Amino acid sequence: MDEEDLAKVQMKLKAYFSSEPRYHFDGVIGGGANGIAYKITTPNKKLVLKICPLGVDLGDGKPRDDDDDEEASLPEEVASLQSEVQWLQKLRGCAHIVQTLDIPGDPLLRNAPEGVVPHGMGAWTFMEYAENGTLFDMIGKYQNLYAGQVFPNRVLWRFFMCLIRACVEMAYYDSKDGDVRVDPTTVPLEHLGGRPPGNLAHMDIKGSNIVAGALIPGFQTREHDITPILKLIDFGEAQEIDDAYRERNADLIRFDADAQAARHSYIQHWDCHALLATMSVPPPALRKKLSKSDKSKAETSPDYLEGKGNPMQYEQR
Repeated sequence: MDEEDLAKVQMKLKAYFSSEPRYHFDGVIGGGANGIAYKITTPNKKLVLKICPLGVDLGDGKPRDDDDDEEASLPEEVASLQSEVQWLQKLRGCAHIVQTLDIPGDPLLRNAPEGVVPHGMGAWTFMEYAENGTLFDMIGKYQNLYAGQVFPNRVLWRFFMCLIRACVEMAYYDSKDGDVRVDPTTVPLEHLGGRPPGNLAHMDIKGSNIVAGALIPGFQTREHDITPILKLIDFGEAQEIDDAYRERNADLIRFDADAQAARHSYIQHWDCHALLATMSVPPPALRKKLSKSDKSKAETSPDYLEGKGNPMQYEQR
């Protein structure tokens, strides 16, 4: 979809939200392979709306795919977003997985505003807003602010524990003691050792698919007193895999430093190992990705680097 059509999609969405005074449509946050995220502000909090722009009816009869082929990607991308919505529903309550939200008076469920063609979308979702952006952005901003310095060990260990907890939550989200669901977010990790893990795989763990939320003092043995909680996002490629699948795709496990992760890895711990390595010794290519304007903005308003007790300012230990 070209920039002109993306602008039309945004205009249509804004028209829907303009009819509901409780919600303010702020614009694009970012986009991925199966959707675009927009920020929505309410009187009490900020939200994220994720849609598949190819699923939006712009009223001109044009196919919405990247290859000008009517059957190229529209069904696949819409199906990917629908799959993500279903997985996030199943993973509700997992602290290190982004949470979907049910909002009252969803403007997209209403009739189209006067003069606006109905959006025609079959899937969209509202999610919690992560105030500190993606892990990829955090690494880049840190390197611009503190060139040549690696993250302090106390920060690396806490971030790595977040990634492990996210994998644990995916592995045990549907585990039960009899008829009682086990909460993988709160149960001690050693109590899960005797349980067989499930087969859910994210399939695309990387820095841009992990967001940093808020500090949560006292949560999970002080893991988030000085570092923000990390959460996995973008479950559009997630699926259940078995041992035969792992064996068939073992040759695809690799570390791609420029991509900041083992992008084609299908075993979760390899992905997390790649991210930890990236944070410990960030490749030069990452620092080049941020423009001077991005650097200037980071230097003047880095939310996660401000305030007293800043963990990023502690010396390496």
